[in-house]
Amino acid sequence: MTIVHIKRIVSLILLFTIIANIGFCENNSHSLRQYKLGLLSYLYNTADDKLKEDINKLALAIDLNKHEAKTLKDIALFEAEEMLTLKMLYYKWRGTNKIEALKINKRLYMNELHKKITDLDSIITDRIIKLLGKSKYNSFLQWASKWYNEEIEYRINKIKSLFNGNQLGVIACYVYATQFELDEIGVALPDKYIKFANLGWPIPERYKKYYSNPPYKIEIVRGDYREEFEVRDVGPWNEDDNYWDLPEWLNIGEGPYRRSFDELSICMPEARAAFERNFNNGLDQFGRTVLNPAGVDLTFEAAQMLGLGYLENAWVTIFIDKLP
Repeated sequence: MTIVHIKRIVSLILLFTIIANIGFCENNSHSLRQYKLGLLSYLYNTADDKLKEDINKLALAIDLNKHEAKTLKDIALFEAEEMLTLKMLYYKWRGTNKIEALKINKRLYMNELHKKITDLDSIITDRIIKLLGKSKYNSFLQWASKWYNEEIEYRINKIKSLFNGNQLGVIACYVYATQFELDEIGVALPDKYIKFANLGWPIPERYKKYYSNPPYKIEIVRGDYREEFEVRDVGPWNEDDNYWDLPEWLNIGEGPYRRSFDELSICMPEARAAFERNFNNGLDQFGRTVLNPAGVDLTFEAAQMLGLGYLENAWVTIFIDKLP
């Protein structure tokens, strides 16, 4: 293990509770006056024992009958499928445009995306209201506000217990994993230069020295599942959010440093901060509304290897000691 890695580990342990508390606690409280797009799919489509219990608590709290409980789950799956469609719209747009065209067509893409998000938000909200009625819908919003604040706090404590208990040994991050479509086994991380390095594409001179030892891989642990995957794409959400690296202002080591959002704590993906507490007005680096707190994307095949079903997401531990 290099000196830089040792410094990162020490810094992570010593600074985590300080920086993370600052990063997590500001604007952390939610009070839902309307439905927050992505919330149902997070609750129903995350493979997590705690969230399964929360689903049962929701049913009791607002007195869901069997039809309402089943239909709410169906709406959550529909939402997840539509969100995947929106995600793949970006992958397709990016893959079919050269760099120059990306700049020219970005406004058209963003306008189309915002309209689709607004339309989906209206569709999901209307379906929930139609199912529950306005009175029970308001009860649902009140429950969801309290539940999600407690859920955020639960994940904070989960991270603290992992690091304070010294269970990780090497640098690792506890992040939310989602799925995306790619015709191979692998993962996507929000650092475009890892993808460039693994595919042999040119990297700007300023960063080239940090990405000189491909292929880059990560090990992912989910319960009893443990698999290593190569980084094959960039995402979810951001492309310059190497959240596993320290900010340059700490002046520790020789880099690489986190290129964007370095006011956030290490191991805090910008997408998570945006979704959980409206960081950056709830937007990613491209101005898109963030619809989940994902820090890693799994191809469908990789998700299956981790025991996940159709469009199931999960909280996982990723070991990133092999990354730049």
